[in-house]
Amino acid sequence: MAVFAVLVVGYVYFFGSATVLTVMSRRMGHKYPYIEIIPVALSDTSVASVPVKREKAFGYEFEVPWDDLDESQTVAGEKAARFKSRSDRWTLGIMQGGPKELVQSLTTKPNNSAALYGDALKSDFALRQAIYGTTPSQIKLWTPRNVAVRDMSYLIMKGIMMTSGSETGMFEVASGAMKGYQLGDPALSKKVNVEISDDVGEISFIFQQDEYGRITQAELNRVIQSVRRVETAAK
Repeated sequence: MAVFAVLVVGYVYFFGSATVLTVMSRRMGHKYPYIEIIPVALSDTSVASVPVKREKAFGYEFEVPWDDLDESQTVAGEKAARFKSRSDRWTLGIMQGGPKELVQSLTTKPNNSAALYGDALKSDFALRQAIYGTTPSQIKLWTPRNVAVRDMSYLIMKGIMMTSGSETGMFEVASGAMKGYQLGDPALSKKVNVEISDDVGEISFIFQQDEYGRITQAELNRVIQSVRRVETAAK
């Protein structure tokens, strides 16, 4: 009996927190299977060759590859804007973010430190890369406690940040020096989010369509790859 007690105490001492975090991560993966998804390269990198209209918002310029933009429904605020088609076939929402907004939202919370998150705090892209690249299966009984705690926090943030449609795919995207992620496949989801950033700031596009496939990946690529900074975005 004494030997058994020593074994139990030894297990709890060496693997107690690891066991808890491992079980929590597996339960999270079972309840929210979409957090198992990690970003991959786009298989379709084609760009739609169609007439475009150049638009500006928050110090960025980009192309809208649709000829039915209803300018009377265009709405622009301090950090968000919306463009709509005349037929309601598609809606494009845009949001602007400052440099390292995501990083700042993390580091202002108690008990979060550079020692725990390391290089992931260098930029919003680096932090998103760490968050989106984490899966429940990475946390194991022998994972060092600090790594398990970090990865568990990444999983919680990933579950919050993955928007509707993300379960259909996560993809790596870029436009010049700006890079980020596309959450959702337009062939399978009515909503697709795109977040791209650089050292100056971030711009997010929210594409919504009334039916699957109304917006093609080539059209999304035309918008994403046309993004250019035309003035310094507000910080």
